[in-house]
Amino acid sequence: MNLSTSSTSYNRTSHVNEVIQAHTPLYTKRAQKSITFIVRWLNNLRITPGPLTPKTIFKELTNGLVLLALCELLLGVKFDRFERKPIARKACLNNIEAALSCVWKKNVCASHMCTAEDVYDQNTAKVTSCLLEIMEVAVFRDIRASAVSMIEDLDSVLIQCGHQLNPQTKTQPIISMHTLVEDFCSGIRCMLVLCLRGVVDMSEISLMRGNPTSSKEYLCS
Repeated sequence: MNLSTSSTSYNRTSHVNEVIQAHTPLYTKRAQKSITFIVRWLNNLRITPGPLTPKTIFKELTNGLVLLALCELLLGVKFDRFERKPIARKACLNNIEAALSCVWKKNVCASHMCTAEDVYDQNTAKVTSCLLEIMEVAVFRDIRASAVSMIEDLDSVLIQCGHQLNPQTKTQPIISMHTLVEDFCSGIRCMLVLCLRGVVDMSEISLMRGNPTSSKEYLCS
């Protein structure tokens, strides 16, 4: 990883301190409930020396190295120089600020962002909110943009075996979350797509429960 911090630090502290007041209690509570999901996401990206946990994630973020690696992987940013073994507060803040400056360029929601000091001081609510915003601009934004075409592609496969999707799912997959969940929660359609696309053998269908009634059956499917 070739990372760096510019000598002219991109400092948005005063601006963020103003807009951070726009954080609503509802969003903050929702963000805090997402920590486990965020940890799983970061671990799947394999950008940390070892696996993160909800108890260690905020400490691991304080030197800025994880955030820099995240920007490099998801935002396509290359840093020529950075503090490779940051220990002092200033070195850590320089790394964090360099990463956040890249995120700010992606048309983020300002009230969901945090400052370098928030990360260094392990402000869990603000940092979690910021991580969700990074996930939004780096991952979910493109997914939402292509959601309709992806659903149409899946439906073209499922219609071959009479398991076409709900019309609402096809036209408004983001808004009609209830029909999207209803269409895919049993796992049957997911397995059918995998089988018809040749990813798994059709015999795997026999292992599925057509109408799961308990959480255990849903998970097994």
